[in-house]
Amino acid sequence: MNTRILSKGKKLSKKELKTVNGGLGTVRCTTSTGYCKYIGPGCQEEKCQLPVPIEAIDPVEGGHL
Repeated sequence: MNTRILSKGKKLSKKELKTVNGGLGTVRCTTSTGYCKYIGPGCQEEKCQLPVPIEAIDPVEGGHL
């Protein structure tokens, strides 16, 4: 990524804002106490993002009970 001086005060585009935010959403999902009010991909906070899913086991190859 090219080094840019952003202190000139120019307005950032949505793509540039996502780069600065690390690709997270734009909605604040925490309360004033720090708890997640909402959980989902639109949240700015890392702790309010959905967990990474675990790879599913194929029931045909998973064995018998």
